[in-house]
Amino acid sequence: MFGELTADAIESMLHAETVARIAYVDRRGLPCIVPITYAYDGSAIFGYSLLGAKIENMAANPRVSI
Repeated sequence: MFGELTADAIESMLHAETVARIAYVDRRGLPCIVPITYAYDGSAIFGYSLLGAKIENMAANPRVSI
C-alpha cells in the first residue's frame, strides 16, 4: 500500500508532471481513461484538447476525474 498523499506531495506532483489521466463515461456508458497534457498554476489545472469524441463525451456528462 502506498498510503495517503499529503497536500505537499500532491502539490509537488502537480508541478512536476505535465501528463495526467482523465476518466469519463462515454455515450454508451462505458468508462474511458485517456492521457492529457496539463499545466498547473498553483490553484487550477488547465488542459487543452481538439474537439472529438473525448470532448463530446465530457460535455454530455461533465462528471470526470483526473
